[in-house]
Amino acid sequence: MVYDASAVSAALRYRFDSPAYFFQRQIIWFLVGSICMVMASRLRLDKFQQYLLPITFVSIVLLFLVLMPGIGHTVSGAKRWIRFGFVSFQPGETIRLILVLYLAHLLSIKTGKIKNFKDSFLPAIVVTGIIVILLIAQPKVGTALILMFLTGLMLFIAGIPFYQLFLALAAFGSLTFYAVSNVSYIQHRVDAWLNPAQHLQSLGFQTMQSLIAIGAGGIRGVGLGQGRQKMFYLPEAHTDMIFPVIAEELGLIGAVCLVICFGVLMIRGYQIARNASTTYAKLTATGLTASIMAPAYLNIMVATGLFPVTGIALPLISYGGTALVTDMTAMGLLSGIHRWSSPHRKDARIV
Repeated sequence: MVYDASAVSAALRYRFDSPAYFFQRQIIWFLVGSICMVMASRLRLDKFQQYLLPITFVSIVLLFLVLMPGIGHTVSGAKRWIRFGFVSFQPGETIRLILVLYLAHLLSIKTGKIKNFKDSFLPAIVVTGIIVILLIAQPKVGTALILMFLTGLMLFIAGIPFYQLFLALAAFGSLTFYAVSNVSYIQHRVDAWLNPAQHLQSLGFQTMQSLIAIGAGGIRGVGLGQGRQKMFYLPEAHTDMIFPVIAEELGLIGAVCLVICFGVLMIRGYQIARNASTTYAKLTATGLTASIMAPAYLNIMVATGLFPVTGIALPLISYGGTALVTDMTAMGLLSGIHRWSSPHRKDARIV
């Protein structure tokens, strides 16, 4: 689908003889992700916990460096990349994985003090809040929303008191309200979502073209490779808007099958979390599963006009090296948890 959605734009933007430009790069990242996935599946997370605090600190520093002139690389008005030579990556993508591991570590070691405000709740909210503010500044609002959701979910699974969960929802809700009320970028996005027809030449264009693609697909689609919206009508067809391409060419049947695949993945992830033998493993598996599922369904909601455009890619499918490697690493970690933490798999050998 990456090749299908990007072949025309790649040929015209780069070289007429290279329609596979994005596809070839994605294959390279897929191979890197496969290596990371295998390595992660062999990793004993309980042996890795001691390194999570410095890793989290470095990840936050990288988010800060993205905003610094001369370091952060800007694409389409968003400063989200750090580039080293020919390679660029998004710290905002890897932070999903890092935050899940950090929160699981924090909440598991504070199991006996989970009701203590300053020992568990406050550190989780402060770290997440700092990351969210840095992401909004890029801007990368979709990822910020996902991280707030992940934090609330993991606090709930860890068993924090109801009033603390209410405080978390109030804090994140207040931050979201402030952003919508005072950040012009977000205000324009929300207005274009509510009134896309009035913003056809600006932010509403993407939503309208996405709905046209989905509507054109009908039940069985127009045929693989036969879609028209990817031909410069639909912005970012191979990244954020790859779902409408799938819906146009494979129809409602293909789109529903994709949604079901993500649903099966979610069910398996939470089965692994439920069967895990330690609190840390349960929290990690829950967070890792949600870190893939939340962007997936948020991307689909954006494509179908149910949520403002946020710039969230479709996990494991959209073009994007950092996101693909991060999600495949998360899959590997889930596999590792199933192997070494499930009470039914005690005979598994882990390097």
